[in-house]
Amino acid sequence: MNLLIVPGIGMDKYLWNPVVQELQQINSDLDIIVAELSGMANSSNLSAQVLDQLIEELYGFVKGKEYEPWIIYGQGAGAALLLELAARSFEFKNGQLIMPDKVILHGAIGAQFHLGPFIGVSSLYRSGSGLLGKFLNQKLINNAFVHPQNVEDQVKQHFVQRCKSNTFMASSDELFSKKWYDSVKYRVETNRCCFLSGEFEPEVNSKTIIKTKGDFPGSEVRLIKGWKQYPMLEQPTAFADYLVNQVIFAEKEKNALS
Repeated sequence: MNLLIVPGIGMDKYLWNPVVQELQQINSDLDIIVAELSGMANSSNLSAQVLDQLIEELYGFVKGKEYEPWIIYGQGAGAALLLELAARSFEFKNGQLIMPDKVILHGAIGAQFHLGPFIGVSSLYRSGSGLLGKFLNQKLINNAFVHPQNVEDQVKQHFVQRCKSNTFMASSDELFSKKWYDSVKYRVETNRCCFLSGEFEPEVNSKTIIKTKGDFPGSEVRLIKGWKQYPMLEQPTAFADYLVNQVIFAEKEKNALS
C-alpha cells in the first residue's frame, strides 16, 4: 500500500521523519512518500506559482505508480490542496489519473477560517523582533500543541523557524479563499474523504463540525480527543498508531467522535 503524505506549511521531512519511522514500524507494508511541495513543506522553493503547477508538482511524486493502491494524507495547507485535487476527480493536467482508496484531510475543517490569521501572524514573524518575536514564537507554539513542554526543544525550534521563514506563493490566494471553498464543496466526490481535526484546534467546534458534514455529505468527519494542530510532533507514536489502525486500515466509522 502506498501512502502519500502532503505536509502543510513549514512541515518538512525533518519533522515528518520520526512519524514515518513510527508508521513503518506499525505496518511495514506501507510504502511512504513525503511530498515537499513548493511554498509549503519546501518553503524556500516558489517555483509553483499557480494552483495547476502545484498539482502537477504533486503528480511527480506518484508518477509511475498511478494504478497502484494509494492512501493520500494531507495536513493543513496540504489537506486543502488534496481537497482541490479531489474536486478534480484526481485527474491531472496531463490527463493522468490516480484513484486513491482514501483521502485523509487533517486540519481542513473550516479551511476558510484558518489561513487569514496564519498569514497575519506569519507576516508579523518576518517583521517582528525582540519581545514581539518572542511573543509570536510562543503564540505559535501554544496554538500548535496541547502540552508544548512535552515536545523536544529542537523540534519546536525547527518548526517555528520553518513557519517564520515561509513565503506564501501566489497560488495561496487561489486556494485559500471563501470563493474557492464555496466552489470546491460542490465538486468533491466525498465518499472516500475522511476529515480529521483535534478537539483543541483553534476554530474547530461543533459549528464547524456540523458545517463540514453539511458541506461534504458522505464523508467521514472525526474529532480526535487529545489532539491539537500538530499531534504528529507532540505524540508521534500515538498519532501513527491512530492513522494506521483507526483510519488507513479501518472500516468507515459512523461516529464522528473518536
